[in-house]
Amino acid sequence: MSSSIVRRFPVGAEVQPGGGTHFRVWAPAPATVDLHIEGAAASVQLDREDEGYYSTLVANAQAGTRY
Repeated sequence: MSSSIVRRFPVGAEVQPGGGTHFRVWAPAPATVDLHIEGAAASVQLDREDEGYYSTLVANAQAGTRY
């Protein structure tokens, strides 16, 4: 995870002070996890982390974005 990512909780969607929203889930079983943003043309594949977590930063997601 980038040092510029600010998280208060281990999982969930958190709006970032520098812009965008960081999404993080715990899903140890699947090989991949995709994020679907309402109204987006395509889904975003989350990056696999250690211990079953997946995450990504979506630059254009903000407070109120539905996913």
